Amino acid sequence: MKSETMVGVIVMLLILAACLLLPLGISWGLLSIWNWFSISAELNTVVPVNWGTVIGASVILFVLRSIFWRSDSK
Repeated sequence: MKSETMVGVIVMLLILAACLLLPLGISWGLLSIWNWFSISAELNTVVPVNWGTVIGASVILFVLRSIFWRSDSK
């Protein structure tokens, strides 16, 4: 019984970690792509990629998704 509980807890922690790290990874990637295009276009709009900007971008993306999300139910 104890080993089954431990497996369940580990699986839950892995799912939780994936749910938290996936949006942060997407934001990190978007900021890196922005910087790549900014540097290649010789613009002075490089954004420092650190945990603050990544979490901020994740929050902004979440808010925009919740505002503009279309539901099929009327």
